[in-house]
Amino acid sequence: MTNDEYFKNLAYQLRWRRMPESVVAQTLREVRAESEAAQSTPLELFGPEKSFAETFTKGKATSKGFWIITVAVAVAVLVVLGRVVTSFATAGESNPLISVLTLVGALAIAFIGSIIGAMVDHRIPKGVE
Repeated sequence: MTNDEYFKNLAYQLRWRRMPESVVAQTLREVRAESEAAQSTPLELFGPEKSFAETFTKGKATSKGFWIITVAVAVAVLVVLGRVVTSFATAGESNPLISVLTLVGALAIAFIGSIIGAMVDHRIPKGVE
């Protein structure tokens, strides 16, 4: 694992522990500085990203990636609910293929939203080299 991958994964883990962006950035700067001073890798010095992130008290901030996932899942639920409502409104005239396509589309929205959200939370904050 490269140092860059370590920092991205650590940023992700800290964000999912609901740490404010300023704490994420400051922690990454400190980890980078201490690793360079010790002439060691962050993994050797601080251990796995998840374990290191768990040493921090959970915060109350919500990351951008979390919001992206939340919105994507909400849209997917609304799409399915819309289909359910239209199925009841049209009584027995519903085409099963449309229902299946609606469910597949809703799953795709949730899945793509989750991928985008995770990618956003894996980014290194601005100001951290």
